[in-house]
Amino acid sequence: MTGTVSFELISHPLALVISLLLVIIGITVASLFFSPLMVLVGGRGGFFNTVIPFGLVLSGFVFPVDRLPVGLMVIGRLMPTSWAMDGVRLSLLAGSTWLEILVSWGWCILTSVFLGAVTYNALMASDLLLMPTQAEFFSINALRNMMGMVRRIRT
Repeated sequence: MTGTVSFELISHPLALVISLLLVIIGITVASLFFSPLMVLVGGRGGFFNTVIPFGLVLSGFVFPVDRLPVGLMVIGRLMPTSWAMDGVRLSLLAGSTWLEILVSWGWCILTSVFLGAVTYNALMASDLLLMPTQAEFFSINALRNMMGMVRRIRT
């Protein structure tokens, strides 16, 4: 029959799972990159309440980054989450190909490596490192892991 519409829910289920894992990696890398801002603003939550909406829009969680104006699109494409969310969208679309999904995964990994390298070089060049944390079990455990990473970078 002509004119029929396929309502297949997920086009590529394996691609969706991998894309969601890349979203988690992208969020982790972005948080390591932006966490020094917390120290610079003195830990004020109000500052981040104004930044979070921009981060959501630029990361591709709300709608595709391709729909943003060119200047904001360029900034959004520097965030690995925008590429990972493209992978999520492509894995849900019925007409997408594996090549398109693999390209978005590749860009996600490349931008994660780029932000990781910037963070690594910033830690190498710094004389002082402040890490605000809460007095909770998981926060202290994360602080212990972060200090181990800093020691490995500094040696």
